[in-house]
Amino acid sequence: MNCNAALRPLSDDIVVRPPNETLSTNGLTLPVGCSWTLDWNELTDNAVIIDGEAREVLFHPTVSHGTAAVRGSACLTRGLHYWEIEMVSKCYGTDMMIGVCTDEFSYKSYTQKFVNLLGMDNNSWGISYHGRVQHNRQFRTYMPSFNQGDVVGVQLDMEAGTLLFAKNGRWYGPPMKGLRGKSVYPILSSTSKRTGMRLVASSYSVPTLRSICYSVVAGSAQRDSFVLEDLAIPSTVKKALEGYLSP
Repeated sequence: MNCNAALRPLSDDIVVRPPNETLSTNGLTLPVGCSWTLDWNELTDNAVIIDGEAREVLFHPTVSHGTAAVRGSACLTRGLHYWEIEMVSKCYGTDMMIGVCTDEFSYKSYTQKFVNLLGMDNNSWGISYHGRVQHNRQFRTYMPSFNQGDVVGVQLDMEAGTLLFAKNGRWYGPPMKGLRGKSVYPILSSTSKRTGMRLVASSYSVPTLRSICYSVVAGSAQRDSFVLEDLAIPSTVKKALEGYLSP
C-alpha cells in the first residue's frame, strides 16, 4: 500500500471538530476534519463499520469468541498526527485498546483468543481502557481508566518517534518511544460483545525544519554513540533533543 495514499494534510491545528459534510481529495472522499478514517478492507470478521463515513465501529455484534480489530486507512510515516476516539459503549472484558501498528502486525490472528492485542509484540503500541500502555508485552500504568462517553486523544510525532495519550483533554505521560523511522497505522481493538468506538477527528501537520533537524541529530547520536552533552550547542537545544532519543 502507498503509505500516503489515504492521508490528507489539514491546514488547521490539532483538535478539529468535523461538521457533517465531505470533501473529495486525490480521489478519496473523507469527512471534513479527518485526515484518515477507518479502513473498510482492514478489519477482522467480528468488527463492523456501521456508518457511511467510516468513523464508527461495532465489535462483536452478536457474540464474542476472541479479539476484534480495525485499522485506520492511512499509513503514517512523517509529521505530527492527532486523533480522538470516543468510547460509545461501556468498556468491559479482557481489553479494549487504542493505538498504532506496523504492517507486519498480525492483528487478524487472535479472533478466537481473548488477548491484550495492541502492544503484544514489537510491531504494535497501545493503551488499554484499564489505563495501561503496552509495547512488546510490557505493560505500565499510564493514566486513569476510561469508559463510555470518554474521549481518548492520541498524539503521534513521527519525527520524535513518540506516542502520547490524553483522556478528556488531559494529557498524561511519559510518552511511548521508539517509533521514529517506522510506518504505522492507527488501530482499535476489543474483546467484548457489542462494544463500539468512534473516530471524532483526525489531523496531520507536515514536519517542520526544526523537527527534521532534531530527528537527524538524535538518530546520529544513537547510531554513532556520541553523548549530547559533548556537543557545543545551547542547553535548550540539548533538552529538546532528549525527547527525540529512544529509550
